Amino acid sequence: MNFKLILHFAKILALASVRAKRVNDSTPKGFAKSPKINIIFGVAAFLVAAVLVYFFATGVLEELDSAVFMVQISIFLPSIMTLMAVMYGVLFEFSQSSSVGSSDVINWLPIHPIEFVLASVLSMLYFLAPLLGIVYGAVIGLSISTGMLDVGIIGLLVSTLGLFLGTFTLEIMRAITNRVSSSVYKRTGRTTVIVRMVLFV
Repeated sequence: MNFKLILHFAKILALASVRAKRVNDSTPKGFAKSPKINIIFGVAAFLVAAVLVYFFATGVLEELDSAVFMVQISIFLPSIMTLMAVMYGVLFEFSQSSSVGSSDVINWLPIHPIEFVLASVLSMLYFLAPLLGIVYGAVIGLSISTGMLDVGIIGLLVSTLGLFLGTFTLEIMRAITNRVSSSVYKRTGRTTVIVRMVLFV
């Protein structure tokens, strides 16, 4: 497995998605248009969310049992991250052109299917970077305020696995959809040829 190729192809998919949003050669808007801006905003969102949640949990949640609240978040966060990845991926697919990020490229590019899937996953995580920075920062801030940093880190690690699980599930759905669409198109084409032959005869 060529990790350098995976990162390079993930960058290509991300740039292709950004350029596909251009209308009449206009410059795309948003943080995702520039990798540096997107990464800086993600890191800044992480730090700001961590600080705000820390002070909020220390001042407002002091009377409540914030430790139990932290444990509940660590339990449900992996499932939420998986669902978020699937939902965002579905909405992302609807907003893109059918030619962008198509899995047909693995038929003519020197890349293995698993490398293409990992590149596609990293490409989608790139667009989720600011939102992930907010979520991860909030969890770290809450875990520090409750003195349960170890629980927070474990919860984030499992949540990251859930995030990848969601993106992998989306890739499987995309592959099945492309396979079904290709099969229906081929059958429709053959049926059309047969109908034309009958009509000509």
